[in-house]
Amino acid sequence: MNKRFYLFILFCFAAVLTSLFSCKKDSNNPEPETEDPGYEEYAGTEVYIAGDLKTHIPVLWKNGKPKPILDNGNSGMAHHIIGYGNDLYIAGMTQEFTDANPSNFRSAIFWKNEERVIIDKVNDTELKQIHRAANGDIYV
Repeated sequence: MNKRFYLFILFCFAAVLTSLFSCKKDSNNPEPETEDPGYEEYAGTEVYIAGDLKTHIPVLWKNGKPKPILDNGNSGMAHHIIGYGNDLYIAGMTQEFTDANPSNFRSAIFWKNEERVIIDKVNDTELKQIHRAANGDIYV
């Protein structure tokens, strides 16, 4: 056979070997970059959980990071959470001394985007569920 033919075959073989060993596929599951141990980030998704600590302090967890939602160390509970559009609603109760509530019993409360709205300061009440209608009405 021709010397040029053998050189062509040798060149093709070298090109195939080079491409096989020099290229590698990117991983489908790259290692997540985390801020602190035990915290996992969810790409494109925010995860919210509402509840309370053992000390009866209502807390909103966003992607695993807790944040108290009552100020001044007041106690209370968060019972129900819903999201509507960009808004987040939490139903619950607070126990705090106010002028209308000097005996420190439960006051019904809900939070919209972490801003508290006290519903009933006079009666011993709490909210168990919350719903927002498409027209903007809030039902508790």
